[in-house]
Formats: sequence, C-alpha cells, structure tokens
Amino acid sequence: MKKLTFAIFTIVTAFLFLNAVTLQAQEVVLTDEFDSGDGLWSSGWIDAASATVTFSVDNTGVLSGANSYKAVIVTGSADTYRIQRTANCALVAGYEYTLSFKAVADSNASINTLFEIAGDPYTKYINEITQVTATPQTFTYTMTATEDVPTNMVKLHYGGVQNNGRTIWVDSIVVTRIADPDLITQWGKTSSAKNWPVINSTAPGSAGLGGSAPPTGWSSIRGEFPSTLTATTDQAVVVTGQMEFVGGGGASAYTWLRYALIDQDSVTLNNAGTDTAEWVCSGTNVYSGYGFHPRTGTGTMSNGAGGAGTVWTISNGGGWNSTWSNGGKGPLSAVKQAPRNAIASAGTYNFAISVKSVDDTTNEVRWYLIKTDNSYWYGGTITDVATTKQFNGIIFGFNNDLEATQVNLKSVKAELGDAIDVPTAPWQAFYVDAWGKTAQGKAWPILNDSTY
Repeated sequence: MKKLTFAIFTIVTAFLFLNAVTLQAQEVVLTDEFDSGDGLWSSGWIDAASATVTFSVDNTGVLSGANSYKAVIVTGSADTYRIQRTANCALVAGYEYTLSFKAVADSNASINTLFEIAGDPYTKYINEITQVTATPQTFTYTMTATEDVPTNMVKLHYGGVQNNGRTIWVDSIVVTRIADPDLITQWGKTSSAKNWPVINSTAPGSAGLGGSAPPTGWSSIRGEFPSTLTATTDQAVVVTGQMEFVGGGGASAYTWLRYALIDQDSVTLNNAGTDTAEWVCSGTNVYSGYGFHPRTGTGTMSNGAGGAGTVWTISNGGGWNSTWSNGGKGPLSAVKQAPRNAIASAGTYNFAISVKSVDDTTNEVRWYLIKTDNSYWYGGTITDVATTKQFNGIIFGFNNDLEATQVNLKSVKAELGDAIDVPTAPWQAFYVDAWGKTAQGKAWPILNDSTY
C-alpha cells in the first residue's frame, strides 16, 4: 500500500496536467463534490451514547467549489470507529484503486480512512490515519485488488478524543481504478489442445475454459505476457495467480493438469475475445521453458523420455505438455504432492513460478500449487539446465481424465522481481503398512494379521 500526500492544490493541478496521458487510462468508479447533497454518505454508524457530531453540506467554498461536507464534532468518544460515514465501492480483482479526497480542519484533527467490507470480519484493504490540519490538503491512497470484494466500502471514521471540539471539512472524494499493467490480458487456446471453449473475463488477469461437462480431450489456454521477460542473476521472472476447479478435481488421474512457463516465437492471437480464441504460430511452433505435471491421489507420475517426474525440461520442443516430444533432457524433479496421496479436489489454488539465472547454462526454478485450505500442496526448488532465459507466456492444459467442468484463472500476473518463497509442505502422520523380511534375516515368520 502506498501513500502520497500533496499539500497545496496548485501542486496537485500541475501534477495532474503533467500526467494527463497516464490518468486518461483511469476509470472513475466513485466521485462526489457534494453539489447534490450528502446522499452518498448518509449511511454509517454513530455511537450516540458516547459521541456527539453534526454532519451537513457547507456552501461557503471552504475547499473545492461551493460545497463541502462538514463535520462538527463535540465529542469524538474513545475510538475512531464510533463516528462513521460510508459509501459503497465494490472492488474487482486485477485493478489498482486510488482513493483521494481534500480535507481541512479548524485545528489539528484526524480521520481514519478505509477501504473496508460492510460487515464482520471488517476486512480492511486501506487503513490509514489521515492527519488533517488548518491548511487544505489532498490525500491519496492506492491499493491493488487481488480478489473481487462486492461488499467493500469507502469509510471515513471521525471518532477519537483527538477530534473533540473540532470541525472538519472534506470534499472531492474520488475513487478511480486502472488495470495492473503486469496482469495477463491476452488469452487463447494452443493449436494442439482445443477441445474446451475459452471463457473470456472482463477482469484483467482472468480467463477460463470449460462448459457443462469435463473435457473430451486435451484442452488448453495460453496467456501472453504484456512483454517478454528475461531472467537475470539479479531478478527472476515471476508468475503468480489463482486457479479454480469447478465441479470436480483430479481424483487419481494421470493427465488431469499440466502447465508450463514457456517462450514461443511468432504467435498471433486469432479470434481474440471469443470462445474460439486461438494462438497461431507463423514460425516453427516450438517451445522452450519448464513443464509442471503435478500428481494427484494415487495417480501415476508423469513419465516418458528420461524417466518419471513432476517437473520437466522443454527445449525447442513441439509439445509443451509432452514427456516425449518436448526437446528436453527429461524430468528435473519427482517431488510428490503433500499430504501423502492428497487429492486435488474442486476449489481454488494459489500458484506461483519463478525462474532466476544462476549462470550462462543454469537456472534456479521455484514453484508451488497450493489449495487455499492447504489440503493439497505441490512445490519445490531446483537448480538445473537453463532451457531458456526469456519467457513470454504460460500455458495450462487439461485432459479428459479431469473431473472438473470448468477451470477459472484469476489475477494471473507476470513480472520481474525476487524469487518466490515456497511454503512448507503440510505434514500428515501415517502408518507404516509395508512389512517384510530382509534377505539375510528370514528365520522367523512375519506376523501379518489384522492387529499388526
């Protein structure tokens, strides 16, 4: 969360003028100059037992234009939340929101400025103490929504003993939003896996695949990065987001899910924004990168050229989801899911991948796929062959052994930054259930029965 404060209106005006190109991309979702009264702010709790305040529209031009919102506080009570004014302001995942307003007081006072949901548990997305003085100021706060929050509100809390006997004016309350520039917005099928239709979303970083039934064959969706990213020894290529399985999970299937961080040249998105959106390659249609093949339940581990594993190299290969035609040297890791034989069931999973260069021929790869209730975990860190240093997309693929009828991707972002931290795998106690003699010690019989 960032906080910027501009003390003098002329400075703000200059700032807006110099940044007009940037601000043109901002979408206004809430604005109030109080020219039509205080109807937008008529809700909000006041603890009449301990606080005394009068709100009104002041038309004496204290701040911006003729009207402003005036709070005459006789007693602020002990807590800021005992005097509240609120306005509805839903949040949509994938947007950066900016809240700004002007304020002045007859002497030093404060307002607790919040983005907070309407009821319990009162989750806060902005929570700042705004110091209001006798000099008019503009206050600006920003946050990025990583989830949809339909019950979010803008809340101004005027309570607290510091406001006893104070008069505070606010004006020009504005909330704008702009899509996070690192979120992936270009989505389409790959040419070799297109059974399910694409489900387009208006939320940046979001898309999906699916219908009324599980896929009948390999289905995929590829997200193109806003720009090609290159891993260095100082910065990793980092991709994060959420994946939701609707109607079922992976059970103990073999090809329920494979996904890959890749570099692919000469691709164009045809039929963008439709359910048939598809990436078409005008070049050699090969991929380089890393493939992730998580195991679920007691399913067979992904296997092919070079052995069995759950992380695979892809090096100038024709199959990003293949264990035979990916051009790589085979599996890099055979890490299993946790807890032991955990099933990837329906629900939402957080995922992340980072690739950082170690030297000219080696990369460090970190990854995880973890259900939000921690019932399924797949992750790890490896340092191995550098199939490529640059990446421009991520692909998710699902075969006909997946039980889900739809898969949703949310807040998928690609950027340069620090390598991710892989959360510790959950532990689940288990019984040792496989017993037998050794070759050098066979005199006694094994007592295998219902009690041992």
